[in-house]
Amino acid sequence: MSTKSRPDVLLAGKQQADGFPAYYLAQLSMSLATEFKGTVLEFLAEKKDLYEIRELVLIPYEAQYTPESHEVTWVKISEHEEVRRFLEGIPDPTEADVFDSSEDSLGELNFFSVSVFDGNKLIQFFRSFSPTKRLVSKQGILAKVQGRRFDKIEEASLVFERGYQVAVFDGFVFIFKQSGFERLFQFYAELASGAGETLAQIQDIVPIANFDEFRVDAMGHPYKLRKLRNISQSTYLSALQMRKLKETIREYALPIDVVEEGGVEKLRYDRDHPWAILQLLEDQFVKSPTTGKKYAANSKREISTSSAGRTS
Repeated sequence: MSTKSRPDVLLAGKQQADGFPAYYLAQLSMSLATEFKGTVLEFLAEKKDLYEIRELVLIPYEAQYTPESHEVTWVKISEHEEVRRFLEGIPDPTEADVFDSSEDSLGELNFFSVSVFDGNKLIQFFRSFSPTKRLVSKQGILAKVQGRRFDKIEEASLVFERGYQVAVFDGFVFIFKQSGFERLFQFYAELASGAGETLAQIQDIVPIANFDEFRVDAMGHPYKLRKLRNISQSTYLSALQMRKLKETIREYALPIDVVEEGGVEKLRYDRDHPWAILQLLEDQFVKSPTTGKKYAANSKREISTSSAGRTS
C-alpha cells in the first residue's frame, strides 16, 4: 500500500442542529503524523494477513446479528441511505476548522477519523473516544511520571487508542466492531424513530402489565432499541401467542411473572429483570438438537435448510 506522506485526522464533537457532529481538523506534529500513519499500516497489515489465511471472514451487515471475533461485516454505501448521508456530512479536511483547545472542549469529542490515500483512492478509519481517554482537568489531578519524579499535566490530553472500529473504502464500509459502527454512524437515532411503532405492535399483540414502564425503559436504552428493531424485522411477531410465551417461560425458567388484570393474562414487566421480556420476544432461547442443552443466544441468523449437507 502506498499512502500519501501525511494522514488527515478529524475530531468529531457534539451533535449540531442538523443532526451531524461538528468536525475539527487536528493539526499534527510530524512525529504524531508518522505515528498515525504507522497505526493505519499496522492495522491493514494485520487484517490482510488474517484474511489471506482465512482467519477473517467477510459477511453482510445484519443488525440483529452479533458477529464472531473472526467476522468482519460490510455495508454497501450506495444501498444504505443513513450511512451515505453520514459520510457526506464529513467535511474535506482542508475545509474543516482547526481544533483549538482554548476555544473547543475536549470533553465534547466523541470520535476521530484518520484519512489516507491508497494511490488515488481514499481510505477512512474511524474510532470512538472512550470517556476515560479524554483527560480533562475536571477529572481530578492529572500527573505524568519521569523516573522518580511526578509532575502535573497542565494541559488537557487525549488518548487515541490503537485499532479501528470502522474502515471506509471503495464504496463499502467494513465493520470491525459493530456497536462502535452503530454509535458512530448514528444508527441509534434511526432505531429510536421506529421503536415507537414496534412498541405499539407489541402492545397490541402481547399484553404487558405496567406497559408504560416497559416503554420508557426500552426507549431510553440504545441496546434495547436494537432489540426492538430485531423484533420488528422478525417474521413471527404477529403470530406470538400467550400460550406459547408461557411455555417458554416455564421451560427456560425465565424471571417473568404472568398476572391477570381485568380477566386478561399479562406478562409483568419487572425492573429488577429489565431484559427478560425483550429476550423472550426476541426469541433468544433455543435448544440444541445435537446435545439437548438449552441456550440463551444473544444473536442469531435464520438458516436455510434447503442447501444443508446430507449424511448417510
